[in-house]
Amino acid sequence: MSDEGKQVIEVSNPGNLAVSIPYLLGYRPSDEHVVIAAVASDRVVVVASAEWVPVYDQLDSEGSRPNLRGRLVNITDVMEPVVPDSYLILGYGSQGRDRAILVGAHLEDLTGQPTTSMAVEPGGSVGVFNPERYAWDVYQGDAGRLEAELAYAGIPRPAPTRQAHVDKFAPYPEQKWDALPLAEQLSIEQTLPSERAAQGIQLLAAMQGTGERDPGRLAHLMRSHREVRDEVLLTAIQTNAASTLLELYRGAPTEYRDVTGAAAAVTMFTEFGGGLAVEEVLSHVSPTSDQAALSELMDGVLKGGISPSDLRLVLTSGDHTVALQAADSRFLTDRTQQALSQAKDSLAAPSPKQAKQLDLPPRAPIQHGPAIW
Repeated sequence: MSDEGKQVIEVSNPGNLAVSIPYLLGYRPSDEHVVIAAVASDRVVVVASAEWVPVYDQLDSEGSRPNLRGRLVNITDVMEPVVPDSYLILGYGSQGRDRAILVGAHLEDLTGQPTTSMAVEPGGSVGVFNPERYAWDVYQGDAGRLEAELAYAGIPRPAPTRQAHVDKFAPYPEQKWDALPLAEQLSIEQTLPSERAAQGIQLLAAMQGTGERDPGRLAHLMRSHREVRDEVLLTAIQTNAASTLLELYRGAPTEYRDVTGAAAAVTMFTEFGGGLAVEEVLSHVSPTSDQAALSELMDGVLKGGISPSDLRLVLTSGDHTVALQAADSRFLTDRTQQALSQAKDSLAAPSPKQAKQLDLPPRAPIQHGPAIW
C-alpha cells in the first residue's frame, strides 16, 4: 500500500499488523501458509505468501533445508527491486512458531537483513519471538476497529481461503455475453482503426456508467486491431476501469478471453497492484494467441518488480495519436492495394462470353444442299 494514491493504514502493534495481512493478500492464510512481509522505512511494501511443504517440519530430512532456501530465493527475486530494511515472517496455526523461526533464520542468512518471527495463534493472539530472551511476547489486536478502518478506506474484505480469492478472478463457468454476428464483425473490420477506437472508448464509458452495454461489440473492436485495443486500454487505465474490464473478461466467450484477459490484467495491476489476482487472469491468456506479447509484458513486469505507478506513467505518457494515424494509413494502403489487385485479376480473367466460346467443341464443316430455285 505504498504506491502513490493508495491509502496508508497505520497499525500500532503486531496484533493489528496480523489483522491487516489478509487485506494485503486478498485472502486469509490457512494454517499451512507462511507469510513474508518486506519492510522499508517502517512500511510494509511487499507481501508474499507460500504454502508450507511438509518436509520442512523434519529438519533432518534430506533436502529440506536446500529446498526451503530455494523457495526463499524465488520469493526475494520477485520482491526486487524493492530493498527492504527488514522482513517480518508470520507463521500460522499450531506449528506457526517453529516455522516462522526456521524461515526467518534462512531468510536472514540469505539476505543479510534482520528478520522478526511472528506467529498467529489459533485463538487470534500474535506471538513475537524475542531472540535475546529466547521467548515469545504475546499481543492482541483490535480486529473490530482496524477492520472498520480498512473497510472505510475502501479495501475489500479478504476471501476466506486462497482458492476463494482465486475464483473471483477466473472466468465464469458460463459466458455472460455473446459474440457479434459475423456480418457485424466484418462491418467493423471495414472501418478505420481510429473510428473503431473512438467507438470502443464510448462503449467502455457506457459500461462504466449507466449507458447502453454492448460487451460483444467492445470486445470485437479490441480484438480487431492492436492499436484499437491499446487506445481502449489506455483509456481504461486513465479512468480506473479495471473492474469493468475484469467483468468483461470473466463473462467472455472463449474466443474473446485472450484480448479481454490481457487488457484486464494490465488495468488491474496499474489500479490495484500486482499479486495473485493479476497472475490468475494472465494464466487464462493463451501463450500462442495474438495477445501473447501483452501477456508476456505483464509477466515481466510482475517478475521485475516494476511498480504500478511506474507502469502507468510509461503507458500513458507521450502522444498516442501518432500510432493511430499510422494504423489508419496502413489500413488505407492495404485497402488500395487489395482493390488494385482485384482489378488486375478482373482484367486478366476472360469475359463470360469469351469463356463460353472457348468451351464450345469444334464444329463440323457446314454442308449446303442444292438450290431449289
